[in-house]
Amino acid sequence: MLVLTDLRLASSLLGLGFPGTLHATVIAATRETRGEVHFDAPSPRFPQMQPRQLIQQWRESRFLRPLALDSTVTLPAQPLHPFAVSMRAQMAYDAYQKAQAEGGNILAVPVLWKPSRDEEERIIAYEAKVEPLAVMSRPLLTQTLDELRLAAALLPLGFPPYRIHGSAGRHSYEVPSMGLPIHDSSGQLVQHASGLLTAFAPSGEKRLALFDAQPLHPMVIAYDATHARGELKKAIQTAKANLLLQSQEDLGKQALITLNAKGHVHRQIERHFRAAPGSLDV
Repeated sequence: MLVLTDLRLASSLLGLGFPGTLHATVIAATRETRGEVHFDAPSPRFPQMQPRQLIQQWRESRFLRPLALDSTVTLPAQPLHPFAVSMRAQMAYDAYQKAQAEGGNILAVPVLWKPSRDEEERIIAYEAKVEPLAVMSRPLLTQTLDELRLAAALLPLGFPPYRIHGSAGRHSYEVPSMGLPIHDSSGQLVQHASGLLTAFAPSGEKRLALFDAQPLHPMVIAYDATHARGELKKAIQTAKANLLLQSQEDLGKQALITLNAKGHVHRQIERHFRAAPGSLDV
């Protein structure tokens, strides 16, 4: 079983179809809710993928270089691997949250890839970077999105926001109608139109229209990842959580109880911690 507390990694796996089970815990000392996602089954969508391998390759090479697992197995560089696409969208999500909380503009930094010695470097994606003093040039045409998940998924394809409007809980995102130049999986230099990438299917369950025509398109993969992140955050906030208690005198002593535990459970914990009756703030 794989257990993850990193929201980005867990959301990327969920977006790729790996079934996950959420376990939420409230830390008594801080009242912070911590989520653990447990993975123990393959993805029906990508049955050949192995979660631990994906995480290792992202952390060690970002899929931009071959990765030797041992003396006999070397994973090839795959800069447009769905997990790499998912994680770049997660980075963009982080950048949006940082800019909303602290101010500043979000830049798109090219991710360069050189397929071979004989070929030129290609821009295969963009990564988000928050710059407090950056000045943004207004695009000729813009599109305004009302969903952070959509804006974050769009950025790696060359769409840094021109402006973030509104306040907490009511933000909207003004992005260029035409993206920055980028090479597609065939090596062709293209510029995407935001309207085509962000259109939703006219009927049925909410999904990108692109999903029906190109289910492996980077925009589809990226949106699946950011959508999973939004849903996971909501699930953590509303989950039936356990309460983690820790002794202030003996940091090695912990107890995990349900939030609605009865009084006799509290008394057992007090004896376990050798605490005075009624002294535990639960």
